[in-house]
Amino acid sequence: YPSTISPVENPLLLLAALPIKIYITTCYHEFLEDALIRAGKQPQTDLCRWHDGLKVIPSVLDSREQFYDPTPDKPLVYHLFGLDKYPASMVIKEDDYFDFLTDLSRDNRGIHPRVSQALTESMLILLGYELVSWEFKVLFRGVIRPRPQTTPQANVAIQMAENDFTREYIKTYLRQARFDVEWENTNDFIQDIYEGCEGG
Repeated sequence: YPSTISPVENPLLLLAALPIKIYITTCYHEFLEDALIRAGKQPQTDLCRWHDGLKVIPSVLDSREQFYDPTPDKPLVYHLFGLDKYPASMVIKEDDYFDFLTDLSRDNRGIHPRVSQALTESMLILLGYELVSWEFKVLFRGVIRPRPQTTPQANVAIQMAENDFTREYIKTYLRQARFDVEWENTNDFIQDIYEGCEGG
């Protein structure tokens, strides 16, 4: 995609153009996959099996027919809080979030090992979350904060929409997981990342 694409029109198109192997999303829909296809890529979809009833859903990462390892051209889109085509997989209610956290406390058994490896070894960028949302609280406490302190990527970046909390409080809270905060509009932040990749 040319750098003239407006992120206001569709920031997912810019996000899809980045050389990323694994996208982890809390969205229930396949908007990101659609953007990746428009970018000429071949995305593969998987989801977190956070309760036993989801174990019957086949995983592209465990296919016996064909070995799959995510690449920038064939990235994985991993739906952490479920996918709309599997209603039972969707983390929606307050009880679902508690059950999700309980499952993750058992050695992250609901998250595929390949995705857990990426969470441990890779730099993470969170886009557009608010500190008070259930999505962020569960993501931060259950998935991000437990990452080992020996993680190679120590300087993790986070972009967040501003809210009623003071900036200093948010910085202090997120420093627990070695996050740096970028105070910028989500669309502008994606545009900056895209332009940085284009320039280097």
